[in-house]
Amino acid sequence: MKTKSSFLCVLALALSIFSCDKKEEKVALQSISIAPASLTLTVDETGTLTATPLPENADDVSLKWSSNDETIATVSDAGVVTAKKAGSTFVSVRSGNVKSADVAVTVNAKQVDLTGITLSPDPVTIAIGATQQLTATPVPADATNPVFTYASADESIASVSSTGLITANALGTTSITVSSGTVSRDVTVTVETGVTDITVPASLSIAMGDAPIPVVVTFVPEGKTAELEYSFNPTGKASVNGAGELVAEAAGATTLTVSVANTNISKTVSVTVTKKSRYPLSFFRTQDMINNLTATQEDGYERLVVTGNDPHVYSVSNLGAALECTTFEIRFQYKVSETINDCQFYLEGHWTPSYTLTQSNDWQQFSETLNQSNYANFGNAGNMPRMDPTGDNKVGFEILLKDIEIYVDRSLPGNQ
Repeated sequence: MKTKSSFLCVLALALSIFSCDKKEEKVALQSISIAPASLTLTVDETGTLTATPLPENADDVSLKWSSNDETIATVSDAGVVTAKKAGSTFVSVRSGNVKSADVAVTVNAKQVDLTGITLSPDPVTIAIGATQQLTATPVPADATNPVFTYASADESIASVSSTGLITANALGTTSITVSSGTVSRDVTVTVETGVTDITVPASLSIAMGDAPIPVVVTFVPEGKTAELEYSFNPTGKASVNGAGELVAEAAGATTLTVSVANTNISKTVSVTVTKKSRYPLSFFRTQDMINNLTATQEDGYERLVVTGNDPHVYSVSNLGAALECTTFEIRFQYKVSETINDCQFYLEGHWTPSYTLTQSNDWQQFSETLNQSNYANFGNAGNMPRMDPTGDNKVGFEILLKDIEIYVDRSLPGNQ
């Protein structure tokens, strides 16, 4: 009996030693389930996602939550999702290399109740036969999805479309109601006799560089006015500025259509834009270009004083571009202390004929037309008009000059 007992004790001791040497095996994480599969929130709302490791007895599980776009929704370490702004994103959770499926998160904007409606114009005055767009604006401006409906109290006077376009049908006054849900606003509509026609010039001509010219529009009946609209075909040749003036943009022909806004009334104008016709010139003086001549610039004019014989040359600024013409005029105003019989202008390598400037204490207009084919490219770099006020070699006289320019009549053959 003693021997059997000893054997059992030895066996128990051996099993105990064997058990202590054996290591415990860890349970690996296989997947992570997440619920719910999708989440819909309103801005500033929260929702909770639940993550379940599989198998549930998996060891070393450390969950880390993430959002694809934290500007739309964020997620806490506990799986609490907070909606930030309207939009869609995805939220998921992982532990090590094991990641859950994505949860679709949709964030809707907060519901903002409509409290009022503003209308423009308010009130509405419209000419019979015309149309007027009525614009409805929600109050507050961020009200959620307002849908406006329009109704006229008397469609025989003024009708209104589903988009708020009012049509004046007969003289009189009525009202139009704009509604959205339980919110509404009325606007008074007065239909009166308006512009029935317009008259415009048959044609207009303007040169490049010229000051804008008015597009004269006359309303019928007299005393009525209306908003005008302007369009060109083709475009790029001219435009109409805010003052209703024609502005030259490029040489060529175009058609201007003048329309009365919100009506079928329109007229056309044939527009011709010619090449530049006026070339204002500015005098300049350099020491090597002036002999026996002093020149000063004064209020709006130039003063030349001849101090010796053969007083040439007094120049004006380069035109910067060819005139592209065969005929042009030299124009300026002058005063001269004594008559000069042989004043000349030097143009593109050629002296012009001599001209007489008659003694005068008042401003006189000088205009002379030059017509020679070798002037066709006059104005290119280096070519500029020069003045030679020799005056029969007189000494001590003075000339006052202003408003000097070259003018090209673009209606003449060879100048177009």
